[in-house]
Amino acid sequence: MSEQFFLEDLKGKIDELLSYFPRIPTKKSTMDPRPIIDTISETLQQHLLSCREMSQKNESLRKELTELDRYNIFLDSIESLLNGLRRTPDTDLIGLTLRDPESIELLKKFLTKQAEGKFDLRTSTASDGTIVGLIAIEKELSDKVKSTLSDKDIPEFRFPFSFEGLSFFQKIELLRKRITEICSDIETLEMQLDSFATKWGTIYARVKEWIDESLSVLNATGSVFETRMCFLIYGWMASQGVDELRTRLNKEYEGKVVLDEMEILEEDLERMPVILKNPLYFKPFELFTKIIPLPRYSSYDPTPFIGIFFPVFFGMMLGDAGYGLIL
Repeated sequence: MSEQFFLEDLKGKIDELLSYFPRIPTKKSTMDPRPIIDTISETLQQHLLSCREMSQKNESLRKELTELDRYNIFLDSIESLLNGLRRTPDTDLIGLTLRDPESIELLKKFLTKQAEGKFDLRTSTASDGTIVGLIAIEKELSDKVKSTLSDKDIPEFRFPFSFEGLSFFQKIELLRKRITEICSDIETLEMQLDSFATKWGTIYARVKEWIDESLSVLNATGSVFETRMCFLIYGWMASQGVDELRTRLNKEYEGKVVLDEMEILEEDLERMPVILKNPLYFKPFELFTKIIPLPRYSSYDPTPFIGIFFPVFFGMMLGDAGYGLIL
């Protein structure tokens, strides 16, 4: 029991570790893990912590990159608008996204009235069809214009909250820089995981295979009992095959092997295996029954119902029961 718990725990950790590895082809190993299983267990714990940390960091970076990607369309469009724009200490820049071309003329009229013509409005169409606007205006008028634009349902383009307090140009530069850093970090992490998987993937795949084999043997021994003079195998089979098996055993071992059919107890019902047995017409529909968990031994086999109603529903969905019947 102790060995089984140890192996099951080890298998769970290896499964988690292998889930962090990229899908790359590995060679099949013939190594025997048994003599070094304790060393593998200690090494596995260190590797698991390391890969878990790399995977979590990679996931966090990808999440941040996804959040920042929505700014890329705006940045690509605004790049051309910044060309030739004077950068002066008393000038503030306001980025906007507009709903339609008609909004541009309305915005010009509004700015002319609010800023008395002391502004520079530039627009561009983004790759997704969004109209991007850039307003260059004196700082003393900036807050008033932003507030009024928000009231008119033309909100300022919002950068991440952590960028607050920076100028428009600084926000753009920092955003570009951060996206580049994230892409570089993700690439580095993936290279590290690739290298790790190449080095250790084959070993851990072999250890997992050996553990599966060992657990299969341990599970099988749970149904085998032995005394000094005889042994007993406990298992399940279809009742209609008992007589045939008994005849074969008597013929092969001349009565030295006894087959005894035992009564099914109520506590056995939960763990009894299920064999599906249906007439020839319904047999192909067992494929659909096996997709879901098989019914309990004491419940009903849904295969006949599937065999009757599935073709009807398929014919209805196809649009013509005739086509459904032929198919």
